[in-house]
Amino acid sequence: MGNSARPTTTLLEYIPYKDALSQEAWKDNAALMIYKLHKNLQLAAKMYPVIDPRTSARYIADWTLVENFAARSAMSTYPGGQGSVNVGVRKNMNDLLHTYIIKLLTPYWASIEKALKVQEYDDDASPLHVRDAHGDIVERMPLVPLLIGMLKQKMFKGPVISNKNLEVRIQSFRGPKDSEAQKMHPTRH
Repeated sequence: MGNSARPTTTLLEYIPYKDALSQEAWKDNAALMIYKLHKNLQLAAKMYPVIDPRTSARYIADWTLVENFAARSAMSTYPGGQGSVNVGVRKNMNDLLHTYIIKLLTPYWASIEKALKVQEYDDDASPLHVRDAHGDIVERMPLVPLLIGMLKQKMFKGPVISNKNLEVRIQSFRGPKDSEAQKMHPTRH
């Protein structure tokens, strides 16, 4: 699936396709590249586990790449609950994939490492935590979903015509010579 010569065994070694991560794709349309990279990583995360470098434990961490908490927490691979083990797995997987995505994108956006204030993780008042209806923290600062959302927000500049051919056609479009109003009232101008 990736471009590497040796087989990929862990998500953190995965190299995305060129159309999802390259200077050409970045220059052509950064927002589209981020979109393709996100989709590419979501697929790779289902295929390759993340191997914790400290414990060698293997986790399928596809849930980290889902922005919506309800959808993320409903996934079978999501380590749910507030027990210390699951909270630790969520924090560790988010840390590892956050670092991985920043490494992937640093050649294209040099200041990406300043995108999120990671030190807010332990601050209970941080607005970056996911909270329930009562205001209780149900997931502390999900770094990867926050980063993906921030990337999309920063890169998407609104609807633009990127296809020059379409742009030329739109600019050359001329309306009908005789409007309906002129046909109905030929003496009015």
